[in-house]
Amino acid sequence: MITIRRKMRRYNRVVYEDYHKIKLLQSQWVLHHCDNPRCVEPLHLFLGDPAINMADKVRKNRQAKGERIGRKTLTATDAKAIFADPRVHHVIARDYGVWRSTVSYIKRGRIWGHVTGV
Repeated sequence: MITIRRKMRRYNRVVYEDYHKIKLLQSQWVLHHCDNPRCVEPLHLFLGDPAINMADKVRKNRQAKGERIGRKTLTATDAKAIFADPRVHHVIARDYGVWRSTVSYIKRGRIWGHVTGV
């Protein structure tokens, strides 16, 4: 952050505007090719929005999934076992201490698909 005329601004936005000689809209985000939020190298910065930021995160595999999620209760081994388990969802859920919907999401590949191959 930097103060300009008594207003706090993000330094990467100031650098981007100065380098490209433009004024950014509030809806425009300045993102980093290098994924270093502290970096202000003009060639490392590009314009985006929340959707572009999320797509960039997924493309670079920076999103938390599986065991990297802080609140997770299952392991990759558990997810594979749940996926292969032929019992009804509510019984599997009870045995693993998760919601029935969690079992359903695993079976359909909505979560843990990177492990189960769905």
